[in-house]
Amino acid sequence: MEEVRIIVVTSKNQEEVFAKMKEQGIDPVIFGYSDEDWELVQKNNARMRNHIVQLRAIIKAYQDYYESPEEKSEKNTDNFEPRSFGSDDS
Repeated sequence: MEEVRIIVVTSKNQEEVFAKMKEQGIDPVIFGYSDEDWELVQKNNARMRNHIVQLRAIIKAYQDYYESPEEKSEKNTDNFEPRSFGSDDS
């Protein structure tokens, strides 16, 4: 994932923040959340993460149930490393 900078702009620091952004050549545009909405965004992110963890556990349970020990040792998906495909590979 890409790193996203979050700048907290309040009624007290807005002029300073805009001035710094202009100095850096950034067009100051604000997409805002209230403090309560930001908490909801964070809760949603945590829920998504938990859901992904649950789905991984379900997939692992299915693999453990359906795959023989020989298949597991051949696959070894716990240590997955991407494979590059060159001209020699078919």
